[in-house]
Amino acid sequence: MQFAPKEDALTLRNLLSQRHVTGGLSTSQKQIVLNIMNRVGSIDYTVAALEKLHAQMGKEFEKVENLCGIPNRPLLALINLLEV
Repeated sequence: MQFAPKEDALTLRNLLSQRHVTGGLSTSQKQIVLNIMNRVGSIDYTVAALEKLHAQMGKEFEKVENLCGIPNRPLLALINLLEV
């Protein structure tokens, strides 16, 4: 969010401060946060980062399976569930 326009950054700061005071955000306030995050590219950035991490995790899992010589289907199923 460091590259968000000043108005969006201020809105986010205010909403996050309000969240601490009220103990949460309303659905409409959460939608405002998501809209800002979409507009500035935060969601796309996060999805790309998660996809990269998932790919790295898959490669490491393959290495461990090859090293051990034993398939670990339950762990593979869990890794596949984590895919974005």
